[in-house]
Amino acid sequence: MAARSVLILIGAAALALLASGSGAAPVQLPANERAGGTPDDGAIFEKSVRPFLQKYCIECHKGEKPKGGVSLDAYQSEAHARKDRKNWATIQHVLAAGDMPPAKKLQPTKAEREFVINWIEGTLTKMDCGGPRDPGRVTIRRLNRT
Repeated sequence: MAARSVLILIGAAALALLASGSGAAPVQLPANERAGGTPDDGAIFEKSVRPFLQKYCIECHKGEKPKGGVSLDAYQSEAHARKDRKNWATIQHVLAAGDMPPAKKLQPTKAEREFVINWIEGTLTKMDCGGPRDPGRVTIRRLNRT
C-alpha cells in the first residue's frame, strides 16, 4: 500500500513537472483522483474535462454552425455528456489521433490529452459486460418434423 502511495506521488510530481515545462496552464486533476480515491459522479467532468473543453475546443465547436457538425457547448454536466455517447466516441478518436485541436491552435499537454481520452473511455464509451445476461426470447422448435 505504501509503494502505491509513493508511485501516485511520483506520478503527480511528474505530471506537474511536465505541465510546468509548457507555456499553457495545465488542467488540474481533482484531488481525490490524484490520491487514487473514488470521485463523486460528475466531479471529474466539472473539475477537469469541462475546463479542457472550454480551453481547447469550445471556441470552434459552439453555436448553431459548429465546425465539423460537433457542438460541445451543450455539455454542461456529465449527465448531458452521457446522453450522446456516439459523439464522445468520435471526440475520443480525434483526440487520440491528434487531429484536434488543429495544429495552429493552442495544444493540450500530453497528460491533459491522455486524461480526457481515458475519462471518455472509462466513463462514456466503456460497456459493462459484468451485469446479468438476458439471452432474449427463447423460440420453441417443433420436434415432429424432419
